[in-house]
Amino acid sequence: MSHPTRYRRPANVARGLKWLRHGAVDPELGFAWSRERTGMDGQRPGSPVPIFAVGARGLPYDVSEELWVVELFDVARTVLFPEQRAHGGEDVFDGSERRVLGLSGRLVRRVDAWSAGLAHEFAVVCALRLRERAIQALRDADDLLGSSLAPDSPAATDGDRSQVDRDLLGVELSAMQNAEYLLGMWREARAAEAYGPYRAADAFAAAAAGARVTGVLTYAAAAGDDRTERSGRNADLAFADERRWQAAWLRTKLGLEDMEPHVSGSRRGGDRSHRDPALPGALTA
Repeated sequence: MSHPTRYRRPANVARGLKWLRHGAVDPELGFAWSRERTGMDGQRPGSPVPIFAVGARGLPYDVSEELWVVELFDVARTVLFPEQRAHGGEDVFDGSERRVLGLSGRLVRRVDAWSAGLAHEFAVVCALRLRERAIQALRDADDLLGSSLAPDSPAATDGDRSQVDRDLLGVELSAMQNAEYLLGMWREARAAEAYGPYRAADAFAAAAAGARVTGVLTYAAAAGDDRTERSGRNADLAFADERRWQAAWLRTKLGLEDMEPHVSGSRRGGDRSHRDPALPGALTA
């Protein structure tokens, strides 16, 4: 009498999450994922093309139409998203926020909670956070202008009024410039709405994170902070903070908050995620 064989996960495999286009098409490489092991290895002889998945903390990047739990095979390492590389790299983002690279993969199950409606909701919350920062920048400019015109302001009482006037005007203009930058980001993100809720969600999430960077750098320059390294570090941390807020929002809405990092080992099928810090970014499901 034959018995059905239970599926066993091979060694050195990561289970994670993957944004895909309609039809489970890989947005970067163009092939369709399936429940059978597939990938780009063999497409370019002698140079296998890696594919990637993410952990739940890497969800805000490259949002697309479908979200799947996937398995990656021949897992090699984690790599930074391009945006992460531009904003502090490994000094700011740990392995659970990066991409996990493998040479092939398969679909496990679709995350049905991700829909056009939820994508629209995510776009709206990111847009509101971006709008609030633009409004705050205008409030800052207005407050600074009011301070410079008040009778008891330094500009009215200081002996070197012209210098104080110039300083306040510089800060005020910087606040207005920041608002202008943010409104430009808003307009660009709004343009993505023409391509549907998924593109809008990705665009507003990126804009909200970019707004944090713009604010930090603009106000640092206005304050005459010539410590470029420090202000740049603060901008990187602000970018990461916004992306982490987005990841937490998505995890909660999608019911993924209980997923934990896991990578199966390459020897004896053991779990080596506790021993190899380069491979912490996959998820058990």
